[in-house]
Amino acid sequence: MTTRKLCFMADIRAKISVTELKRRAELEEDFSEQFETLQNKKSGKKILYRRPDFERTNKISGSEYGTIVHSVMQMLDLNSDLSLEGIKTQISEMVDKKLILPEHAKIIRVKNIAEFFKSPIGERLLNSDEIYRELPFSRLIPAKDFFKQAGEEKIFIQGIIDLLFQDSATKNWILLDYKTDSPAEDEIFKKRYKIQIQLYAQAIENLLGLKIAEKYLYMISSGKTIEM
Repeated sequence: MTTRKLCFMADIRAKISVTELKRRAELEEDFSEQFETLQNKKSGKKILYRRPDFERTNKISGSEYGTIVHSVMQMLDLNSDLSLEGIKTQISEMVDKKLILPEHAKIIRVKNIAEFFKSPIGERLLNSDEIYRELPFSRLIPAKDFFKQAGEEKIFIQGIIDLLFQDSATKNWILLDYKTDSPAEDEIFKKRYKIQIQLYAQAIENLLGLKIAEKYLYMISSGKTIEM
């Protein structure tokens, strides 16, 4: 099994994350006045993002818990024991190596992670010989593709794709994104993450020249796989 990491970076003035782009598109749809305020910002003004500093507080938000789980999923050795006990051992080793904090290791729902690797999509992943994990990308796209009121401006988007792998049997390239949202109806998640997954698929096809045949969300909390 080969795991790869790639990075596509560029240096231009206006940057926006895929998550922020999705949020702004929702603002345009639901709160037009707020969108105008956002749209009128000078293009040269940078919007900065950073991962949360978990050591600042003992309280963990839903998004921070999601970041912890994503970090663990990124660092797990897919060639090692991925049973419940095996994953617990790997997480303990991450703590020893100071890759995650001990208090965060205690709150991880290990059973949910173990269930992923026993699921049909998890088994397809483990049988794959071509895997990309935590794949960062950056692209310049027309703003009007996502914002109706935009002119000919372009925006620079950046994001991180959780998982891309080739099915060993069908040779299909599969895009998979982990989510730690609380359980809800599938249609809610499809609507919520439609833009994000669309951008990820476009980035892979344009930057890597790979045709995405299947796109999924895997809901870690409920163990559901949602086809996008």
